[in-house]
Amino acid sequence: MIGNRHEAFARHVEPYTEFADVSGIVPGARVQVAGMDAGEVLAMEIPNSPSAKFRVKVRVNEKFRELVRADSVVTVGTERVVGNRFLEICAGSLRAAAVATGATLKGIEPTDLSAILELETYNCQRRQRREQCQQFGDRC
Repeated sequence: MIGNRHEAFARHVEPYTEFADVSGIVPGARVQVAGMDAGEVLAMEIPNSPSAKFRVKVRVNEKFRELVRADSVVTVGTERVVGNRFLEICAGSLRAAAVATGATLKGIEPTDLSAILELETYNCQRRQRREQCQQFGDRC
């Protein structure tokens, strides 16, 4: 198909990023730069040890190259509340060089909503227990 969304004949830059958890990120997932569709996830390399991270190769359209700098960071986004996951590259600073193919951009791990809710539940239970202890004295 000529002119599909992957822009088969456009010029690209292909940097990497790394994450410990790539849940929901698959080859073909969207890549955005500053909120605009700019490319796609090409491949993911499986780590060779539990302490290593997944290495994710992305393709970014050349027209975004001046925004994607060596100090840009990559985060995992979600469409709406329970939608597809995508990578968001934040524009870098003018002090840093434009990213080169093969360079690795810093990945910021996604926040696990279930872990936040679990922590808040635990904190709430601790507060309730502390209030009970105060109500009944030190006998609890």
